[in-house]
Order: sequence, then structure tokens, then C-alpha cells
Amino acid sequence: DRELLARHPAAAAQLDLQAWLYAPGLPTDAPRTESTLLSAVDREVARWNRQTPASELDTRGWVTQQWLRFLDALPDELRVTQLAELDRTFRFTQSGNSEILCAWLVQAIRSDYRAVDRRLELFLQTVGRRKFLKPIYAALLQRPDGKARALAIYQRARPRYHAVSQSSLDAMLGYTPK
Repeated sequence: DRELLARHPAAAAQLDLQAWLYAPGLPTDAPRTESTLLSAVDREVARWNRQTPASELDTRGWVTQQWLRFLDALPDELRVTQLAELDRTFRFTQSGNSEILCAWLVQAIRSDYRAVDRRLELFLQTVGRRKFLKPIYAALLQRPDGKARALAIYQRARPRYHAVSQSSLDAMLGYTPK
């Protein structure tokens, strides 16, 4: 109060200090930002949702965050033909970017796109970061046959995981080490 607000009473009067200091979330008078790069992604997602073929989407020069926004904006469940079209066009299953690949694999699992199965198993056996493992195993657990699939992969991959990842996944999967 003494160092800032008392010296600038006009500015202080324009702020909802109660909201800024004590309420959850952003106050209504918080500045809003707009990302032109993410807005471009949102436009292309809207076009794809209106049946524009994936090959006609303008994705030139997209960076990781844009691809993640795209994948995150897709409906939770898609038809296998839709996933196959996206994969043919953007080669998500072959991605060398773990962030993009993880998001794609979660989407593929949700929609039972089994064309990723080989890549899924390879990824789970070669990547040990919990930030990638947990969402993938969680998605597997949501599928009717998912727990059996998850446990089969996990038993082979577990020795390669860090102890913290093992502990988290043991609890998630209900796995008791022998």
C-alpha cells in the first residue's frame, strides 16, 4: 500500500484489488492476450471439423506448440478413418518429437486406432519420462481391453523406468512387483 498504491491512487482506484489479491483465477480486468499462431491452429481445427481434408489444412511452418494445440483440440473420440487420414497426412505415428507423439498416442488410444500399436509399445519401452508415461497408460486404462494391454507392456518396460515412474505406474495400474 505505502510503496505503490498510496503513490498512485488513480491507478489503484481502477483495480479490483480484492479480486487480484484474494480471489481465485484471473480477475475480469486482467489483460487478455491473443496468440496469432494459436488462432491459426484454431481456424484449421475448425476447418477440419467442417470436413476439410487434412491435406488441405494450412500447417506449413507449425511448431510443436501448434501441433499440440491441434491434437488437443480434436474430439476425444474419432473414427479410425479420420485418424488414418491425419496420420497419412501429418505422419504423427512416425514423429520423432516425444511431446507430439505422446499427444497423438493418447488420441489414438482413445479412438482405438490400433495402427499405432507397434509404435506405442516401442515408445513405452524406450521413453521413461513420467510426463509421457502417465497419460498414455491412463488412456489405455480407459479402453475395454486396456488394463490387460497396459500391464502386458508395463511388465516388459518397467525395468527401464526410473523408480519414481515405477512407483507412480505401479499404483496406477495396480501392479505389485515380484
